Amino acid sequence: MVQLPSGFSRRLHEICESVRDVDGYLTDREIEFLALLAACPTAPGEILEIGTFRGKSTIVLSRAASLAGSGRVVAVDPLDVSVPPFDGTGQSLARAIVDCNFRRAGIAANVEFHQMKSAELGRSWRRSIRLLWIDGDHSYQGAKTDYDSFAHHLADRGIIAFHDILNAFGCIHVFIECVLANPHFGPAGMCGSIGWAQHSRDPSRIARYAADKRRLARQLQRLAPFSHHGERLEGFRKLRFRIWRAAVPHQRVDAAAWVAAVA
Repeated sequence: MVQLPSGFSRRLHEICESVRDVDGYLTDREIEFLALLAACPTAPGEILEIGTFRGKSTIVLSRAASLAGSGRVVAVDPLDVSVPPFDGTGQSLARAIVDCNFRRAGIAANVEFHQMKSAELGRSWRRSIRLLWIDGDHSYQGAKTDYDSFAHHLADRGIIAFHDILNAFGCIHVFIECVLANPHFGPAGMCGSIGWAQHSRDPSRIARYAADKRRLARQLQRLAPFSHHGERLEGFRKLRFRIWRAAVPHQRVDAAAWVAAVA
């Protein structure tokens, strides 16, 4: 049974404050939602993060997951291998920053970090996943590779979540095509720019969510023509994008309502 941990609201504030000075691109509502996903397991399995950057979301996931009994997170990111070695140790500056942030947050022992491309890890991955957080290469091919490498390892009732769905990147197409159009995903929605859905091995159990998914897909389809990796939107095109984006429900998620939806 999915449950909110005792004192979740208070601990959520502490988690948000703990990453205030860590570089990253998560809004407050996205941090809160990620914490909710990690703190309320819907299935057994690993939390897998694709795309670590400086470790902001890793810290949120680990600290929130500890409220459910284990702060374990598996993270994969090649980091910036073009940066020169740091302090002559052979580590890149990016890796040194990530390691430092993990230590400062007290989660270093809980993170299984793989400095490589996600597809490399995917070739040897055999573990069940309860939360798949995709925040790596936001191009269509990059996000599709992440999905293809790991989505089939999602546990029954596990959660998949993509970052930057509501920004001008190709990952929106993957979310529409591979998740919202997939009968094996039921409850789905947006929080900030995070698109999420719950996996089910039995499509008949979640058929009642098909209309809701089609509605969300139609809303996102309006944004799809604007979404290409690295595209700069200007003028009337930028205004149209903002209007269509505002029409997609992506407000803060009520924790109790979310738990009831995925229970």
